[in-house]
Amino acid sequence: MPAAKIKITKPPVVPTDTLDSFERARWHEIIDNHPADFFDQYHAPLITEYVKALSLAHKFGLYLDPLISDPDTIAKLFGLKKQAITAAAMLATRLRLTVQASTELKVTANAKKQNAAAARRPWDYNA
Repeated sequence: MPAAKIKITKPPVVPTDTLDSFERARWHEIIDNHPADFFDQYHAPLITEYVKALSLAHKFGLYLDPLISDPDTIAKLFGLKKQAITAAAMLATRLRLTVQASTELKVTANAKKQNAAAARRPWDYNA
């Protein structure tokens, strides 16, 4: 009798209490759009910083830009917004949230399957 397979599931990654509603919504979009085993709890600080960077960039664009008429202030705020966007992009890359990362995972998985099939020896095939 073959041994029964046991599936071990990891606990879900939970957001911190410091997130506002916008950040919490982005958190759940990220977590819900990936397989259950994609993130571990050690990803939580990176995901938190990522959604906070997204929120900061959103707030700069939504609330501050239309209210400021001084060119120097606009330049400073734009620089801060650019830093927030850069931070978000860097964290997205590290968390493998980018389109390129998901494409690379699929290509790597397909390559492994092809290599495994090509590595079979003639006597491994069932006659």
